[in-house]
Amino acid sequence: MKIVEPMGNSLRIDQMREIQENIQFKPLMGKWQIVIIEQSEKMTEEAANSMLKLLEEPPSYIVLILISTNLYLLPSTIVSRCQLYRFNLLSPDLVKSLLEKMLNISSDKALLYANIANGRVDIAIDLCQKKELEGFRSNIIDLLCGTRGEHIWKISVEKDKINIDKLNIYKNMEKNSLNFSLSRLYLFLEFILIWWRDLLVFKELGDEKRLINVDKLRIIQNESGNISREDIFSRISSVSQAKDSIKKNVNIRLVLENFVNNL
Repeated sequence: MKIVEPMGNSLRIDQMREIQENIQFKPLMGKWQIVIIEQSEKMTEEAANSMLKLLEEPPSYIVLILISTNLYLLPSTIVSRCQLYRFNLLSPDLVKSLLEKMLNISSDKALLYANIANGRVDIAIDLCQKKELEGFRSNIIDLLCGTRGEHIWKISVEKDKINIDKLNIYKNMEKNSLNFSLSRLYLFLEFILIWWRDLLVFKELGDEKRLINVDKLRIIQNESGNISREDIFSRISSVSQAKDSIKKNVNIRLVLENFVNNL
């Protein structure tokens, strides 16, 4: 079995050619040769054309599995040649139960991570096991707090690293920085979306039981009073737009610069 993942922000023609070279010969053991392509919607046009040729006349011993979170970003010619299997996100209660059984953590922690993970068991487990992710979430929240218009943002993207600096123009350019790998970009945007969701819920309903970031209640209380309902909706929309742009392979630095300008 071979698993193919994007190189940087795309699946490239060279990767498709490598697949074609590897499947020329029948498997020495077993009946099938399996190739799993992660984030298949990130194929470049050349890579997609190469994959299309393979899907049209696949060897009888090959099983190609294309995984995607957005079916509509795949060329219709590729989708029409595949059998579709949908896997829905799990409920927070089920993820919570799995975490308690698998990792033996407290009910409160399991519920917190299950809600933050939004139905994705892999993210929930990472949050439990990798302490740096908890710090990552807290640093993102720190970065988002503050009055609009008081800051200058600087973005840099080098290879697989992203650096975001927030400079306070009224405090001698006091800097708040966040550094993370490109592979954490989805989680970065997801944490932000959850944060704005919590501010909106608390502002509209004042019900702490409906919050996801329940451990950040005091900050949520303060921040929700300093931002309008319209601004929260605008920022939620900005997160969705950033996600869509990244899925369409728009330059990441430009996407993030446009995104932070709306904060």
